[in-house]
Amino acid sequence: MEPIKGWFQVWLEYIKEVYGALKGGKAALESGGPFSGRIGIRRFWTFTLVTIVISIVLLAIEGVIFIGVLGIFVTPLSSIFGLATLIPSISAGIRRLHDIGKIGWWLLVPLYNIYLWIQKGDASENQYGPVPTDIA
Repeated sequence: MEPIKGWFQVWLEYIKEVYGALKGGKAALESGGPFSGRIGIRRFWTFTLVTIVISIVLLAIEGVIFIGVLGIFVTPLSSIFGLATLIPSISAGIRRLHDIGKIGWWLLVPLYNIYLWIQKGDASENQYGPVPTDIA
């Protein structure tokens, strides 16, 4: 149970970090805000997998409540969660690409960016910043 708590904590800290970087408004976005810098491979995949697991749990709950009980197909919980994690998910993808020295626009190439996300990050500082301190 302890590792799951740790994974969720990493996920929550990243969400807070991204939305904290947006507090500066337009100035924050012009400076790169939550899309600048790098994220290590372990932190990226922890964030991504926890997001996927939470999405699946929410869909299962909605399936039981809305489809099974009420007989209607709606997904309000998943929709709200998806909107809440949209910016952090894009940020994590772009920052992961920065970690391997690629520009964030590669995020728009679906299969190739998945290949890039599993690559080992640059061992030294690159144009996107210093080597990220990853989770243990």
